[in-house]
Formats: sequence, structure tokens, C-alpha cells
Amino acid sequence: MKHFKEFKVNEKKVVPFEIQDSVGIEVKAAEKAIQSAWTSGLTYKGMEFWDNIYMDSIMGLAAEIVGMGETIEIDVWNDERDEYDDETEMITIDGQESYLGYLPNEDVFVSGWDMDEDSTFSNVAYITIDDKGKAHEAKMKKTVDGYAGFYNGAYKELKKLHRNIIDIRLD
Repeated sequence: MKHFKEFKVNEKKVVPFEIQDSVGIEVKAAEKAIQSAWTSGLTYKGMEFWDNIYMDSIMGLAAEIVGMGETIEIDVWNDERDEYDDETEMITIDGQESYLGYLPNEDVFVSGWDMDEDSTFSNVAYITIDDKGKAHEAKMKKTVDGYAGFYNGAYKELKKLHRNIIDIRLD
């Protein structure tokens, strides 16, 4: 009969945190509180954040805003001539969310995306959540789009544009 040693995993203590409580506190302190609550202790407007807000509301609308699944016509690049051909081709937009931030003063979430399989450009969706947990597109005066991969420029620009942004999820 074999005896197996029981291993205990160091589970972090979850300290609950309401995202809206980040208004008026220092960005680093808010980010630390969010990390301590991640994922099961994080709430927004009193609702569980991870499944009910993030997965069920933010992700679907953000994917729609950035154009996931849309078919678009693009110009074809000719590597030999180092210019675009006169041809076009149809592609379906694909991508992956790589960032989630929160603007406490505006009460807006920011979802950053790497678009297409080579991360050749990035896109950002600004989202508000109503009192029932439903996501809505937030119109912002200035946005960050078009960089070759979210972390290859868009993230830095986002941090410059919104100095009070709180990082929730970096992927």
C-alpha cells in the first residue's frame, strides 16, 4: 500500500474589494486591493465582478466594439515591391483581450485588445456598467487605437492619456 504525502497549496487570503471604492485613493493602493480580492472577492456596484460583470457583460460587448468576427476588405501588401498591390482581400477580424483597466473618476472600464493572430494592431473599448450589471459602450473624447499589439505602445499611451487608470487585468 502506497502512502502519499498530502500537499497544501498556499492559497492567498481573499480580501473583498468594491471597485468603485477606488475613487479618491492612490492608483497603486487600488491596484493592490484589486489583486488581493482577485477573483472571488472583487465586486462592482455590489455585484460579483469576475463572472457576472466581466465574463457575462464586459467581454461580449468589448468584442463587439472592437469588431471581432466582422469581415472587412483590406489592401494586399506586396513584400517584393514594399508597397500595396491594387488587389484587396476579405478577412475576418480575430483577436484576444489582453488588458482590463478602470477609470474611477469616469466610472468606465477599458478593455484593450490585440487584434488578428499576429497582433498587428490593437484596439480599445470603453465600457460602462449599469446598476443591473449590463454593459454599455462609453463614448470617450480621446482613445488609443492602431498600435502593433496592445503592449507595444497602446498601453503606454493609455497610461499617459488616463493618468488615473487602475490596472485590473494584464494578460
